[in-house]
Amino acid sequence: MSSYEACYEQLALFTPHPSFSQLPTPKHEPYWDEITKEIAPEHIEEKWNPDDFGGTSFKAEGDQLTIFYDDLKEPPEPDDFNSIEEFEKAWSTWESVREQVINAPQKTAPEHIDNNSSDVTYTTSQLLNTGVRGQTEQSLQVAPEHTNNSSSKVAHTTSSLLNTAVREQLQQLPQNLVNGCTSNQKPGQKQVTHWVEPYWVERAAKKYKYYRYCWMQGRKINRIHIGSVNSNVAKERRHEVLQLISTGKLPGEIIDYLKPEIKN
Repeated sequence: MSSYEACYEQLALFTPHPSFSQLPTPKHEPYWDEITKEIAPEHIEEKWNPDDFGGTSFKAEGDQLTIFYDDLKEPPEPDDFNSIEEFEKAWSTWESVREQVINAPQKTAPEHIDNNSSDVTYTTSQLLNTGVRGQTEQSLQVAPEHTNNSSSKVAHTTSSLLNTAVREQLQQLPQNLVNGCTSNQKPGQKQVTHWVEPYWVERAAKKYKYYRYCWMQGRKINRIHIGSVNSNVAKERRHEVLQLISTGKLPGEIIDYLKPEIKN
């Protein structure tokens, strides 16, 4: 035996041999199966639920559902255009499309087609006329010991209460509307009421605030977009419009200032 083999045998005596212990037997856990049921590979065929991403399901091309918000129906932003002329043109286009959608006739449900619209109008008018009268008569219930009062006295009290209710409603209206309704005007004159107001648009669960100029044309309220409340240009235009209103300018002159290309 060579010296090399003898040395190897001596070293082998001090080399620890690994002890292979028996591996534990896997246990079946039903609770773990319930936890991994929805994400297990065998359940990958389950369809995606749009309700998990909000109450509104957005659709891209080909009726494909998507979680991204489609802002094509929102008004244009001034910051997306290089000039005010391009923005005004885009705003006019958006307003015209929006007016067509609003003014589109709505379909009536089949179960309500046979109802007579004149009956509904008459019933609504009758309820409006009797609403205040019914409340007034209810408040004028007389105690038994005072039943000898004359009916003319009750009628006078009813008339006074009705006039008081109308007067209180007029006091709650804006002052410019009250002045326009109570002023003595000739039949040929038109009521001119215009103002500047803030409004907001909800986009992707966020609210964006803007300014707009409003004016009355008969019973219709017309509006022109001024700009965002955070824009310095929009703030200057709003201030100038308020100055024009305070100096007695008519809506047509203010419209020519905001949109020179529009002629009434």
